Amino acid sequence: MTLRKKTFLSILMATMFIMVVFGVLAKTVFINSYRELELDEIRSDVSHIVSTINNKEGNLAALTNDWSAWDDTYQFMLDGNQDYLDSNLVNGTFEGLGINIILFLDTEGNIIYQKAYDLEDKQVIAVPEDIKDYLRINPDLVHLNGQTPENSFLISNNIPVMLSFSPILTSQDTGPSRGTLVFGKFIQGDLYNQIASITDATFLLLPYNPELIPSNSQLIYLDDAQENEFFLHTSNNQEMEIYSLIKDFKGNPVFIIELRKNRSIYQQGLASIRNMIFAIILTSLSTGGIILTMLDRSLLSRLATLIETIGVFRSDPKESLSTELPGNDELSKLSLEINQTLHHLLNAQHQLKQNLEYESFIVDISTKFINLPITQIDKAIQLVLETTGTQIGAEAGQVLIFDNKGHQIPSEIYDWQVEDKYSLKKKIDTQLIKSFSWGRRKFREKVNIIFSDFKDLPNSADAEKAFCVANHILSAICIPLKFSDGFSGMIFFETFTHFHTWDEQTANILEIIANILTNAIDRRQNEKQLQQSQQFQFRLNQITKTSIAKDNCDASMRALSRHLKSLIDSDRAFLVLLKDTRTCDIFESGKKFPNGPDIDATIQYLKKQNQKDILIFDETEKREFKKRPELNWLGESVIIVPLKGKKQHMGWIILADTKTRYYNNLELNICRQAGSQVTLSIIKILSLEESQEISRELRDLRSTIADISSELVLKKLQETILEHAIKLIKGEAGVFYTFNESSRELDFTNSLNIKKSFTPTSVKWGQGVSGRAIQFKKTLFIHNYSNWKFCLPNENGLEIHSTIATPLFIGERILGCLVIFQYNKALNFTKNDQHLLDIFAQHASISIDNATLFEQMQRMARYDEVTGLLNRRALYETGEYELARANRLDRSIAVAMVDLDNYKEINDNYNHLIGDKVLKEISRLFRENVRNIDIVGRYGGDECVIIMPETDIENAYAAIERIRSVLENQAIIVDENQFHITACFGISVYKEKPPSLERIIDEADTAMYAAKEAGRNAIRVFQKL
Repeated sequence: MTLRKKTFLSILMATMFIMVVFGVLAKTVFINSYRELELDEIRSDVSHIVSTINNKEGNLAALTNDWSAWDDTYQFMLDGNQDYLDSNLVNGTFEGLGINIILFLDTEGNIIYQKAYDLEDKQVIAVPEDIKDYLRINPDLVHLNGQTPENSFLISNNIPVMLSFSPILTSQDTGPSRGTLVFGKFIQGDLYNQIASITDATFLLLPYNPELIPSNSQLIYLDDAQENEFFLHTSNNQEMEIYSLIKDFKGNPVFIIELRKNRSIYQQGLASIRNMIFAIILTSLSTGGIILTMLDRSLLSRLATLIETIGVFRSDPKESLSTELPGNDELSKLSLEINQTLHHLLNAQHQLKQNLEYESFIVDISTKFINLPITQIDKAIQLVLETTGTQIGAEAGQVLIFDNKGHQIPSEIYDWQVEDKYSLKKKIDTQLIKSFSWGRRKFREKVNIIFSDFKDLPNSADAEKAFCVANHILSAICIPLKFSDGFSGMIFFETFTHFHTWDEQTANILEIIANILTNAIDRRQNEKQLQQSQQFQFRLNQITKTSIAKDNCDASMRALSRHLKSLIDSDRAFLVLLKDTRTCDIFESGKKFPNGPDIDATIQYLKKQNQKDILIFDETEKREFKKRPELNWLGESVIIVPLKGKKQHMGWIILADTKTRYYNNLELNICRQAGSQVTLSIIKILSLEESQEISRELRDLRSTIADISSELVLKKLQETILEHAIKLIKGEAGVFYTFNESSRELDFTNSLNIKKSFTPTSVKWGQGVSGRAIQFKKTLFIHNYSNWKFCLPNENGLEIHSTIATPLFIGERILGCLVIFQYNKALNFTKNDQHLLDIFAQHASISIDNATLFEQMQRMARYDEVTGLLNRRALYETGEYELARANRLDRSIAVAMVDLDNYKEINDNYNHLIGDKVLKEISRLFRENVRNIDIVGRYGGDECVIIMPETDIENAYAAIERIRSVLENQAIIVDENQFHITACFGISVYKEKPPSLERIIDEADTAMYAAKEAGRNAIRVFQKL
């Protein structure tokens, strides 16, 4: 029997044993566990149903007790009053309480009152006779001892009924009992559905019949305080029945709860066991196959390969390159010994032939690069690579050129291979040479790297070994290229299908070829750098020229950023301009770059560096770059060029590449030059923009001053000033405060664009930014205002970022304060804004002062100086308007003439100054006791006129009577003198089409004189003929 057959039988027997053991465990352990889970679920369902029925029973008992222990019910059992029934036992009571039956029984068990109501059909029904029979055969429920209610169940017309009995007592639960109150509820409809919804099983309520419960059912107890039980019957593996008994107050079963439930948990357990058995079978078969495959690969197939290789070598030595097997076991060592023995016989012959071939090859190579044009150097290198690889017996070869000093990523790769499958160009192009620490150290030491077997590499060359394994490289030889200006590279040959021994002569030949290639590449690179330098300078000139040609700063910055990445052919280019210490503008590819956590972190990092020269993070600085997480999002390689003038830092140019890249000295120098030229261009652009902005602001300021200077209405002027101030300095919201001389506080006047959470309040001297502005009499602006320690409480929730406040004053007289807000955290007020607002505030103060004087003059022209009432001219103007309105709208109007009684005696006995003060107090009483739409004016001397629009005779008389009564009962105190003043009132009323105001006043005057003749302190109404 072969080894393969023996292994297969062993695995088969082990699989069968595992299946037998698992079958026993599944029967004894797993199935029982699922049955326990199934029983726990059944207990939970039955417990919830029984608990719900008990809760409903308890709720009905509590409801019955509430009604039975009630003075009204107690009185009803004594006198049977109909009011109790009409007000309490209506149909709505049954619906509100959710009950079907109410019975009132006297102490003898006789039914005093009965009523039943169908909650489903919403109608009164007869009390079922079997319920009455139940009461007769259970006198214990009717004659309750003590005060404890009793509950019970019964079946009425095949419907389960829940009953509650409670003795009828007073509201203080005192007796003696006057009978028993019975509440009943049918277990049907909503109550039935509510109980059925507790479980997903089929739910039935059946009258008690012992034959309904199968004899082979299992009795199971619930884990509850009442020790309830249920019966479980499992007829098959698909379904089971559960039976639970509901008992009456004596403990006799009344009806059965039947649940029919699918055995989903048990079925799931069976399915899980079947799946697990299938998985074990599949796993066993897979494991057996894997073991067979591993044995075949590690032993059997290798033995066959070794025998086959020796046979080939014996028949034709040229076709067998190596008999060595991979690995480090005894079989591999055996193959190695065989391989060394066989190849030792060939080496002597091969060495002699190779020496002759190398001599001819070196002569041919050395003549290829003599006086060769640089345009043909690449082609010549490729040809040399192919010729050399073929000559030395390699299967692939590369020439790698690094244009940096860190040996990170090759800038040029020349690749040759015998077959396409051996190409390493793409893999080398993406491989970071920096990871080859051992190889880089050898390159710096200018030492050749030669190995016939990659396993011969030292332990410190782990990365190099991994690269060989990943790319199936068995043998390789690497010769460094030694350039004069910092460039570096290597010529590299390898084999994939066999281990190749590189002799000393091969290494010498490759060193000669490396020197030839170095000279050719060095010459080509010098000429390329000259051309590239001219091209970079041309690009820089075009960039700065394009930006200066734009007509505004934003367009210029966009133009600069649009062409920056073409400077050294970067993937991305950013132009960062610092606006102030907190904000900056960022441009990329002609567009504004949005602020975000990545760019903000980068800007903060650059601010901390405060560099004078460019910052470089490329392949040579990769380790340093990883220490800068603020820059990682930009790419793999980054150059940061500071933009600095003589006295200020303008910003940065950020050039980034997504792939690792080395920036050579030529590119670094052009970046430094770009920093200087772009800085000068930005200074010119900003200077021009600033001069244009100043010119525009001055024009706006002149226009704004003209607008506010022409406005004389104070309220409208204040609104205009606030609106123009916000617009002038590009604010977002603002508040206008007026200074109160008496309270020495700033009173809120108006606001614009302020958030709804702002609560207008007065500001005390020295509080908040406005109070401190008037205290110091200078403009204040605060950054990060929400965190300012002097911030007012009513401004805490506004999330204000920046605030500027300027006081308004004329000489030493304070008029008010303007406060402008910025919510946007990206915006801040500047010194220029402060200067503009100072100039604006001076002109605004003058305009406010002029408007205040104008309003005072307007008031003096319309109001009486002594009383503060309308003077006669203003009275007639306003009165004529109201008369016209009454005529137009066909509304009534009333006019009253008032004359003070014995007012002349006050002037005669005291003085006219006292008399004026009395007259002023009386005028105040008039104003306080009329409507807002009524008009009060001084007609002359101690006479006043009251015009009452839309007032009929009854309301006019009532209003004047109210004024007369207040005047009569109100003591007027002036300079410690007390006066009691009365007056005579005359009223003239027109319901429609009133005559002229002068006629109506004459009629009211006539009625007023009639009141004087009647004995003063009286009211008379003009009677029209």
